[in-house]
Amino acid sequence: MAQYREEVARTTVEPAARVEQRVVEADGSGTRTVRTTTESASPAVSVTEYASAPSYTLDRGLGRFLRAAWFLLGLLEALLALRFVLALLGANPRNDFAAAVYGLTWPFVAAFRTLFPTPASGGAVLEVYTLVAMLVFFLAWWVALKMIGVVLDRSVEV
Repeated sequence: MAQYREEVARTTVEPAARVEQRVVEADGSGTRTVRTTTESASPAVSVTEYASAPSYTLDRGLGRFLRAAWFLLGLLEALLALRFVLALLGANPRNDFAAAVYGLTWPFVAAFRTLFPTPASGGAVLEVYTLVAMLVFFLAWWVALKMIGVVLDRSVEV
């Protein structure tokens, strides 16, 4: 742990020993504890000690990566939810918008398609496999996030 000592000259005379402690945030590298004491033998001089405390904050690169990954997961979940709603409401699969949503999400739901029976009525389809895919992708990302925290030995909540 790196420690620094700095002496600061005061222009006014302070009363007997005064101690002030505060925590100062450093940019991404951790926290510092700053302790200021006014020595009673020489009240015009105060001593400031800096000590680095351990930090559990994210570094900038990891934080950026995690925010981008959460964004992409949210985008995937939104597309899958849109697919589920379109199928449930019986959207025309030959429509350009519906075809684009089905085409973009097909690689993510294909593995789950035969997991459960798919009830249909008229044009409406209850795609339970899409809901399962949404759950599996969210849980997989949550487990990966927890593993990153275990490997780095710190909290990786954003």
